[in-house]
Parts: sequence; C-alpha cells; structure tokens
Amino acid sequence: MLPSERLTFSSADPLGVPLVAAEEFVPSYLVPHRQKVRTEDPVSGGAVHFFLDDGRFEPVWKTPEKGLTFVRRVGAALTPDLSLYPEMPLALQLFNVFRNRWCGGFWQSRGVRVIPTVGWSDERSYSFCFLGIEPGSVNAD
Repeated sequence: MLPSERLTFSSADPLGVPLVAAEEFVPSYLVPHRQKVRTEDPVSGGAVHFFLDDGRFEPVWKTPEKGLTFVRRVGAALTPDLSLYPEMPLALQLFNVFRNRWCGGFWQSRGVRVIPTVGWSDERSYSFCFLGIEPGSVNAD
C-alpha cells in the first residue's frame, strides 16, 4: 500500500476528497517541478507548479516524502495538474482530482502553502472537479 493510500485528510464531501484549506497567497513567480534551483536564486514568494506531463511528477503521489523536499525548498506549491480528458473513464478523472487534492492536503499538513489547481474535461466532470476546494479561495487553472 502506498503511503498516500494510508494517510487521510479532512473532507467536506461523501467521496472523501481531501479539503485543501484556502490560502490568501498569490505567488510572485512559478518554478516547474524538479527544476534546479540555485542557492543564490530567490525562493521566497514563489510556488512550484506541475503544468507538465503527468509522468514527470508521479513520485509526488507514490513517494510523497521525497516530493516534499523540493516543494519545501520553494515554500509553496500549486497542486499537481493531473490530466482530465473527456475520453478518460470518469472514475479515473475522479481519481486524478482526488490525487491532486491529496497532495495539497499532505503538503499543507507539512507546513507548505498550497494553491489548488482546478481542471475539468467536459460537463460530466463538473460534479467533482471542484471537490476539496473552498468556495472563493485562490486557485490555479
């Protein structure tokens, strides 16, 4: 069992999608996940983003403690932008929303500022694509 399957976070819906607490924070810059950050580069005020191929950031879900290292270095993160395609089964789309919010809940539990990334495929995904996000909170899409 993956560590991410054992840890649970508070949820406001019957499906158990973790709730990412609202942040009053808008990053001044974004750093791609796993990009080298030189020690002389400013790291405060920014956030890690995951607008990359899903496979490039699978470790943040499978081995969350390892993924936490880079996110902590920058200090804030957008949740992973896992793909939601209309041709994907709805169950897989919902799982990707769950993983997105789970990573956000995990990072927040470790003191990282988090901005949820919201994505949707088509009207069928509207019933779950906003789960785990407090209304009116800052988000990325």
